[in-house]
Amino acid sequence: ITMMRGVKALRSHFGEECCGVQIISAGYGLVSEHQPIIPYEVTFSGRKPGVVMQEAERLQIATRLRLSIESFPLVVFLLGKDYLYSTEPPLQPHSGQRFLYFASEDSSELVATEGATIALSGKDQARMYRASTLSLKGRQFELLAQGIVQNPESWTALLEDESPRTATML
Repeated sequence: ITMMRGVKALRSHFGEECCGVQIISAGYGLVSEHQPIIPYEVTFSGRKPGVVMQEAERLQIATRLRLSIESFPLVVFLLGKDYLYSTEPPLQPHSGQRFLYFASEDSSELVATEGATIALSGKDQARMYRASTLSLKGRQFELLAQGIVQNPESWTALLEDESPRTATML
């Protein structure tokens, strides 16, 4: 809910095409926000990395993800560690592209690469942003989106800043 409030804020200010939402599903693979699905109870949470990667390969998650994010200058990831494994990390951004991960400290080593910014998303941040650990990444994204809407000129700094400073400030 909080993540989608951020998406709605961006779209109402910059237009519908300014951002897209893709969901990594342990049951369906990479799912568009508009794709209807039948309820299911499959998850990557708590599964061993090798099992997650094997199932993700079968679902072609990493391949489909790489294709779906090609044209976006900023790609924001709100994934737990178990789901990060499904992306075959570390993903490599294209030239001029920035990846922003809201990630726990123990997930940081999975995604650390040139062109990737890691903003911590753990218990300390949950207290700071007054969010549960389950809703924290969505809340962080919502605040980031509100910051971009209020300060559109900060977009360039967000794309160029390798540290989490600009993302956290927004």
